[in-house]
Amino acid sequence: MIGGVVKGNVSLKVMILMTWAIVCWCFYQFCYPYHFYWQEETQLFLMSAEYLKGYFSKPAWVACMGGDFLTQFYYYTYAGASIITLLLLVTGDVSRRALEHAGQVRLAFPLAMAVMVILALTSLKYTFRLSSLLAWTGGIGMYYAWSLLRSCKRIPVPVYMVMNAIIAVLTFWMWGVGVWAFVSLSVMDSLTNARKLHAALKVGMFSLLVALLPLLRNYYFLDTDAMLTYPQKGGFCLPEWSLEKSLAYQTEYRIGNYQRVINMFNADDDKSELAKYFHNLVAAQRGTLADILLNTPGNNLGTFYHIGPKTPKLTIQNMHELYWAIGDMAFAERAAIMAKTFSPDNRNVRMIKRLAEINIVRNDTAAAMKYLRILDKTLVYGSFARKILNGDKHAMQPYVEKRKMQNTTSDIRYSDNAHQILVELMRSNGKNIVALDYLLCSDLLLKDIATFRKDYDNFAAGNPQVARRRLYQEAMCISLAAAKEEPDVFGKYVDYDVFTKFVEYNNKRGDRSFKGTYWYFFDRENAAKLETLSFFHLPSSSIFPFQSLTSSFLGFTSG
Repeated sequence: MIGGVVKGNVSLKVMILMTWAIVCWCFYQFCYPYHFYWQEETQLFLMSAEYLKGYFSKPAWVACMGGDFLTQFYYYTYAGASIITLLLLVTGDVSRRALEHAGQVRLAFPLAMAVMVILALTSLKYTFRLSSLLAWTGGIGMYYAWSLLRSCKRIPVPVYMVMNAIIAVLTFWMWGVGVWAFVSLSVMDSLTNARKLHAALKVGMFSLLVALLPLLRNYYFLDTDAMLTYPQKGGFCLPEWSLEKSLAYQTEYRIGNYQRVINMFNADDDKSELAKYFHNLVAAQRGTLADILLNTPGNNLGTFYHIGPKTPKLTIQNMHELYWAIGDMAFAERAAIMAKTFSPDNRNVRMIKRLAEINIVRNDTAAAMKYLRILDKTLVYGSFARKILNGDKHAMQPYVEKRKMQNTTSDIRYSDNAHQILVELMRSNGKNIVALDYLLCSDLLLKDIATFRKDYDNFAAGNPQVARRRLYQEAMCISLAAAKEEPDVFGKYVDYDVFTKFVEYNNKRGDRSFKGTYWYFFDRENAAKLETLSFFHLPSSSIFPFQSLTSSFLGFTSG
């Protein structure tokens, strides 16, 4: 009967663990996967002796080395959820065994489950490092190993205490913050076994160690708080859904899943600035930026950003994508270096790859080789680096194409004025449609019709693919009306149906039935005063009959 109860308890515990593991894996994989990609991208792990030696400059070198090594595999689908779930199960099992040796036989399983849940919730923080989880696992494991050793051989009390202190120091050196798990379990062991004197001695000894640890601050270049909690970053956390959504846009765009970005954006009821930014990047590269520009209130192209101390970190992390898309390698490089600088420990493998790509496009072999050699020492990006280093034509093709978009004018500038950058790109290559759409759409968001007209005439008028876009024709109607142009000038710029719609709007200024047109957008800020606005100047019907326009508009369209 007793054996049946024990087996039943074991089976129940196994079922609870399996259920918990499945729920944990599914949650991380299907509900919360994108913070794994962010953690992978903003770290760097090189398979080189010189690099690995650097881990000894801080405490918890085993935890940090192991955590960073495993984090690089977050790059692969399903890897993040699988790694974190497996490590949590290992931590739970080691915790159960350690608690049993500490005398908590009945409470060992529920307490181990509590440890797993707490660490799972702590891991929701996007700044939380896998090395932090390993640190706690290592600290618990050190106590468990020590308790096994002690149970095998009777050790005199003085020797036991000295060895306890030595193992505590080793635990701090190897596992950092995990030392507090070791200390807690060690004191619990003495209290549970009614060894109050041992417990008092341990508390005194560990208190002395804590008092002495700050003496190592100068050696480790850490303040006291950081040293006592290293490598812990963050703490107990509920799911950060808004941040996860932003990271989803960033990740899906980076891997080239553009349709997924569009689908997420269309289904998103609360569109963030970053969501708009990436949606516009996708639209510009598909040639539809002008079509969707006015669909989202407060649209964000990224061209008005000026990086400063108050700029959100995610904005800094992603500014290089805009400059890369429009072809300005100088500012793409600047943005990538800034993103790397603002990454944890100044390590960011994603930015290292982007810097390599930038210098490949610029044909700067020496600079490109510097970054490619770094990537060659990684397990995940090594194949990419070797293909480029070996001159693989297929791997090089995207960068050869990107060279056609480069800014061939002087790239020495005193500011990150996007208008100047975009104009220089158009002067370098008039076929750079992505840069042209960003240029014209930025003018229109600013409602700077005069600058729009100038940029349109300089770069778009000779390109029917761009000139026929309805948004630009609607804006040209305002410019032409403001300049009091004659009918033949209207006919050169605007399709007949656009003009007739403009005439209709001019008679219903601010009517919501025209929402979605540039005319309505142009007037929107003055909606309360629409009654006092003067009409756009249009040629009178007596000198501008619609019938006489037909030949002019057909000529423009066929041209």
